[in-house]
Amino acid sequence: MEIRPILSTLLRNRVGATLIALQIALTMAVVINSVFIILEHRETMKQPTGVDAEHLIVVSVADVGTDLDVESIARDDLDRLLAIDGVDSATKISTMPLSNSGSNSSYRASDDDDAPSTAIAYYETGYLGLKTLGIELTAGRWFEESEIVYDPDDGVPPKHAVVTEKTAENLFGDENPVGKVFYDATGNGTEIIGVVKTLSRPWYNWGDFYATMLLPHVHLNHQWVVRVDPARRDALLEPVADALREASLDRLVGTPRTHSEIIGRTYQRDVAMNRMLTVVMTLVVIITGLGVVGLASFSVAQRRKQVGTRRAIGATRFHILRYFLVENWLVTTGGIILGLVLSFSINHFLVTRYEMPKLDPVFLPAVILGLWGIGLLATFGPARNAMAVDPAIATRNI
Repeated sequence: MEIRPILSTLLRNRVGATLIALQIALTMAVVINSVFIILEHRETMKQPTGVDAEHLIVVSVADVGTDLDVESIARDDLDRLLAIDGVDSATKISTMPLSNSGSNSSYRASDDDDAPSTAIAYYETGYLGLKTLGIELTAGRWFEESEIVYDPDDGVPPKHAVVTEKTAENLFGDENPVGKVFYDATGNGTEIIGVVKTLSRPWYNWGDFYATMLLPHVHLNHQWVVRVDPARRDALLEPVADALREASLDRLVGTPRTHSEIIGRTYQRDVAMNRMLTVVMTLVVIITGLGVVGLASFSVAQRRKQVGTRRAIGATRFHILRYFLVENWLVTTGGIILGLVLSFSINHFLVTRYEMPKLDPVFLPAVILGLWGIGLLATFGPARNAMAVDPAIATRNI
């Protein structure tokens, strides 16, 4: 194979080859990091919340007035909701998973001020919270109706909590957490009475995703979450909101939303980012392909007489095709090597500056093969034109 003549030709015409190699390097860096970010976003959006989102309707409620009986209001609302045909269960709750709004605090496994702490996001809910949300209890028990505290005084710690398996692990390692007590920053202790498998945080982009717990507190203006048959969910949005509106004229009832819609809005920016990166990747690949076609066409036009001479002294059409394909492969390979360095440099910047994960090299072979394929396909057309050069015409003026 004519490697040495090809390299010699590339060195004599290094400007065009260098520009294409740099374009390929930039394309590789853009594609690799874009694919990595897109896959990371998709994996993040696939993480289960631990609740049956497709069953749930969420409605915010704000009662106006002073000295209101929170327990009586909550029980009356619950009766109205359960009377709706198609409603299976309902509970008040402080916030919802992946709603981008919630509460978080630091807790320790002992009352020692020097003990390490862990951040835990918490949900406040009622005795029907387990059934309504559809979360899986794996140890201990759920809150009894008598344990729910309505309108608790500020600063009064809960006596009991149900934690996720991840929270239990963060606090007590492999020990059985049921019956153990953990402490807040002021030294107040709370007993763990149950463990649920998973329950995500209200936010997905910071903190330990499953470091959460549930507390038996109900406040006046906590929102309602209602469990319904998924097939009838959309049809029940307004009846649920109407039932809450009819309970009192002195209250504001928000627009009812499905929990799936809330999650979709939370991930809306990531979906838009993925679409934008896909468009950018597509445009960069197309531009690179056009650049390769342009360089190859220019190279063929410049070396038309050279090709004709080679044909005249015995080179076959296959030899001419192979020559240009190998030439492109060498340029593409040089760009790929430079692109690898650039890709990992960009990823290092993203890791150190924006705390993104390190680049997983598992899909690098696919990108490399793809760039080789694009380069060869882009060269194939001009190379076929070179094959068709008539030796007599190309060498007429030699």
